[in-house]
Amino acid sequence: MLVRMLGECHVSTGGNGRTDNLLAEWLTRSARMVRKYPVLGSIDTEDMRTLLYSSWKELVILYMAQNNFSFEVHPAANQNIVCPHIDKPRKRRTIARMESHVPSTTHVDQLKFIIGKLEQMNIDSKEFALLRLLMLLNTDLRDLKNSNAVVKASEQIHMLLMEYETVCYPSNPLRLSHMLLHLPGVRGFPIMAFEQLFYRHLVGNTTVKSVLKELLET
Repeated sequence: MLVRMLGECHVSTGGNGRTDNLLAEWLTRSARMVRKYPVLGSIDTEDMRTLLYSSWKELVILYMAQNNFSFEVHPAANQNIVCPHIDKPRKRRTIARMESHVPSTTHVDQLKFIIGKLEQMNIDSKEFALLRLLMLLNTDLRDLKNSNAVVKASEQIHMLLMEYETVCYPSNPLRLSHMLLHLPGVRGFPIMAFEQLFYRHLVGNTTVKSVLKELLET
């Protein structure tokens, strides 16, 4: 079995020099979200940390779409990773682990597709803010101390989004449904591959989670 991996790579946005600043800014904004919105005040502090650590990638992707972020990935050296002499079940598991951690051309194409679909919808800034809150409030997480508080906050955000769509886009009753259909693709993009693509060169030997911990403490 042969898998095309990018290995060590870097992201380019046409040489405008603002890429790293934007990525750092979006990560900082994501950390500040937990203190910005009153609707999150009922959620346990530890649960808020858990939610942020699991969803920062989704928040950044939505910032990318909101800001029409375009990028190209340039691998230092393309690598064909082969797993010879492994029985088929083990080989499939090994490849699956590789694909979730190491960026591939498929990952790059997938992310561009997701961002492109969101951009095509012409989502406004209020909608993006509410969608980020929905992505932050992941009610499927199992490590929450008080999942009921997260569910309640998520329902409130959903109601606010429905009301906003009714008032601002009354002629497009399917707009909200179309937006929500794109969220599973945002959620499903592998977080380790995303971190490797966009943040490994920024955080060095540490992790994005460690950076978020520091941001929450400042």
